[in-house]
Amino acid sequence: MKASHRTTAGMTLAVDPHRLIRNTVLFCLACEGLLVALDVFVYYGAGTSTRGLRSLFNIASEQSLGTWFSSTQTLAVAVVLWLIRLRLRSTAGATTGRVTGWTLLAVFFTYMAVDDAVALHEHLGSAFEDFYTDLDEGSLGAVGRWLEDYPSYAWQLAVGPLFAAMGLFLLFFLWRQLERPWLRLLLLAALGCFAVAVGLDYVEGVYGGYKSVIVATGWDYDAVQHGS
Repeated sequence: MKASHRTTAGMTLAVDPHRLIRNTVLFCLACEGLLVALDVFVYYGAGTSTRGLRSLFNIASEQSLGTWFSSTQTLAVAVVLWLIRLRLRSTAGATTGRVTGWTLLAVFFTYMAVDDAVALHEHLGSAFEDFYTDLDEGSLGAVGRWLEDYPSYAWQLAVGPLFAAMGLFLLFFLWRQLERPWLRLLLLAALGCFAVAVGLDYVEGVYGGYKSVIVATGWDYDAVQHGS
């Protein structure tokens, strides 16, 4: 990338894309580190006796600064992806496949931003579970019987296949778009973290899923659950 220059009212503004990206990443990492520290020392470490303030810094809660930051960060990624898509559409020689690929990514990250803010996957999972719970035994079908035997959260059956499909799409599409090896490594790391997060959520939903961790560490259940 080359530095771009904009002239406004006699002033020249130089923008170095590499520096902008680096500073943005560092800023986000610093904010995330601060949120983790506040969670450890203020919420879990009981740094204040005020319940409202403690819950504000609980990063495991859906109603906390951590969730707000995560949703805002994901929305910013979605906006960038929409801008890439718009730019690509106006570029000569851009194939329909590339435009469609970036569009799918933009739509998916927009969904993820909304999901982060309102726990959409959990609501969809509850609706999915309620639908099959209300059916009589003869109308359940294979999905209903599978849901009855599934040991963890219902959302994993409702939207898990979508997440898995998008994970594979992200891998194959972005692998072709990102030519530098270190960017491909970051892609693999990001998808790996996503898979671990889903796996931890699965373990959390299983009754006694943390038992082996608790036995090995001697920690109490709340500590293990919060840390996951």
